[in-house]
Amino acid sequence: MARQDIFDKQITKFLSKAEKSPDGCWNWKGAKNPSGYGVSSKIKGASLAHRIAWMHKNGDVPLGPDGKTLYILHSCHNRACVNPDHLRPGTQQNNINDMIAAGRSAPATGSAHCRTKLNELQVRIIRHLAKFKTLRYIEIGEVFHVSTSVINNIKSGRNWPHVGMV
Repeated sequence: MARQDIFDKQITKFLSKAEKSPDGCWNWKGAKNPSGYGVSSKIKGASLAHRIAWMHKNGDVPLGPDGKTLYILHSCHNRACVNPDHLRPGTQQNNINDMIAAGRSAPATGSAHCRTKLNELQVRIIRHLAKFKTLRYIEIGEVFHVSTSVINNIKSGRNWPHVGMV
């Protein structure tokens, strides 16, 4: 079987995993990575589904000003979309600018962050205890189930800077 025939069969199988939606997105129904991007077996050296879709229509991804391969950006802001008309090459900075323009740039901070162990009141208490040396850092850490480096970063304002200092 010729190499092009194999590639055509791979693309046909690939496209069968995309479901067209009314908004024009082709939503990837195959496997996804933890960030929500579609993944597929490697075709032309790519494994992210949206990159494969873009390459199928346009060829190799061009190089950026730094000589590195560009990202493939979603103009629809839908990570599962593999519609090549919704995709374009761009730099990481282009991607960041798109994210800001779409209002998706504010990271969760403080108690709204998914990995936090503390809340704002506890941070104020930690700052008070550390400032007035009521307890040693290791003791404060044991009370709040965090490390001494977390206590130090809270006291100095490196962590939780949005919570007022004591």
